[in-house]
Amino acid sequence: DRRLRDPRGVALFADGRIAVADHGNDRVAVFSADVASLLGTVPLLKAEGVAVSPAGRLFAWDEAGAQASRLPEGASAFVGLPPSVATGGVAAMTVDGAGNLYALRKGSARVSVITGGMDRLLARAGAQRGLEGGDRLSVDPDGNVYATDVEKGVTVVMRWGVDVPPVPGLVASWSPDAAEDRKS
Repeated sequence: DRRLRDPRGVALFADGRIAVADHGNDRVAVFSADVASLLGTVPLLKAEGVAVSPAGRLFAWDEAGAQASRLPEGASAFVGLPPSVATGGVAAMTVDGAGNLYALRKGSARVSVITGGMDRLLARAGAQRGLEGGDRLSVDPDGNVYATDVEKGVTVVMRWGVDVPPVPGLVASWSPDAAEDRKS
């Protein structure tokens, strides 16, 4: 059935196909680029949003944020995302040009970034509070993250690569496992 009931989110594949979070029909629907043909559906109760990577990976989440999922290639059902991404529920997701997945934690301004292969958490940034109704997420080509709370009319911007003035006598280094500060 091609009819949508309460569509909540839309994303485009590189080839023009359209993915729709069809909330009222408890599914994600994929249409041809001209919207003339329904190419397939995947069940997802209370589907809220969708995101598509440059490589064509499809991600979706439900209204409560409890089910944040990806659709493996050739599969007919979504698979849950790793706990490092979905902990606390997901309010929104987006994908950058490199295929990395960004997930906005429900009830906060906290964003998790995970590799497109779903094998490694790259970063977690943002405040635990301040964007309790966060509902939209976007990433620009420079990697700056924009999270919004439409109801409050608030947008939070997280910028990467901000230059910090040097602190005399302090040399800092970082590794994924631990941070080390030492005085020279």
